Amino acid sequence: MKRFIIPLLVGVMVAILIFAGCAPAPTEPTTPTEPTTPTEPTAPVAGGEAALPASGSYLENPFGGLAIKPDGTPYYFAYEFIFLYNPYMAFAAGIWEDYMHKAGAEYTLHDANLDVAAEIAMLEDLVVAKPDGVLVHPVDGWAAAPMVDKLTEAGIPVFNFCVECPTDSVVGYYEANNFEMGQAMGEWVANYFEDKGVPGHVFECQGLIKTFIAMNRHDGFVAGIEGSTVSMEPGPDCEWADEKCSNAVIDAFPAHPEYNCVYCHGGMVNGAIEGLRTVDRLYPVGDPEHVLSVSVDANDQTCRLIREGWSSAVTSHDPWPEVDMSIKAMFNHVILGKSVPKKVILASPVYFYDEVVADWERGLPLIWGNIMLKEIPYDDLPVLDMSDYIETPTAAMK
Repeated sequence: MKRFIIPLLVGVMVAILIFAGCAPAPTEPTTPTEPTTPTEPTAPVAGGEAALPASGSYLENPFGGLAIKPDGTPYYFAYEFIFLYNPYMAFAAGIWEDYMHKAGAEYTLHDANLDVAAEIAMLEDLVVAKPDGVLVHPVDGWAAAPMVDKLTEAGIPVFNFCVECPTDSVVGYYEANNFEMGQAMGEWVANYFEDKGVPGHVFECQGLIKTFIAMNRHDGFVAGIEGSTVSMEPGPDCEWADEKCSNAVIDAFPAHPEYNCVYCHGGMVNGAIEGLRTVDRLYPVGDPEHVLSVSVDANDQTCRLIREGWSSAVTSHDPWPEVDMSIKAMFNHVILGKSVPKKVILASPVYFYDEVVADWERGLPLIWGNIMLKEIPYDDLPVLDMSDYIETPTAAMK
């Protein structure tokens, strides 16, 4: 299985990859360019202009020269991931590339495209390639775990985020609490229908069912509606794909007129909205006939639909801090020889209409989907200050 590189993901490339659902042809690992220094954050601008706050929460490039060895050659890092057609993954890959450029590292990206066999082959190739470190966001954590062990045995440290690899070989695992995300959304839905004085009948668009993420988001939602008048019917595995979510809604709603809510595990709410439109069940927020559409993952489409009044709420993890932490852990451990947190679970707030709109208007990047719609290039994003969780590595520490 050949390795390949995905070019730096800026606005147009993100759109191409999301809608085409494919990646560029394989090439050899890139030679690093000069580290990119982020532009000075601008003051917030009203009206949806791209803006980042001048805040102590953001850092100028702290990584300059960090990934250069004493002999002048770059460190080489690899990132293997589940797929690229999802906006969350496109954003994560963009942050990875940006941080690698900032540090001057050589890097490769490996898109498994939901193929477990391809993923195993890619990880097998990395055992031979011997990168200095590997970040894994697997299709199937259980299936990938033996290969993570094999990489570790070969002296290659492995870091993990989002979909967990259940093995102690992982140096560090960084993710949001998916159970709490589902639970928070379930509680919000239960309160919504209690306030309306009607029972809630939820249709669930699941995906990717075999991952811990989907299991936890389902179980959390069930816990959130426990004891309420809300019931939920699990739907098919939509694999975080809009089209599959739309088809599931189109198939289910005509046979179940009692359904008055769609709960999407991932950023598939756009598919749910289109499905409701197709079966003539789409009404805006506030309309007596409105079918509640809620989801996990505040991607660009979800944020837009909330701002436009078609969807009501979203709870989300965030690829920015998760990848930020993963890369800092890798740099600290591999380059500086420091110990890093074994496992960190980040908070996952629920965002509502007013918050999404306010975030958009102020230009505050609290919701990553709003950032994507603003088309801020990844290399203009500063490095996060995650010092509450992990130290920011710099070349001066070497």
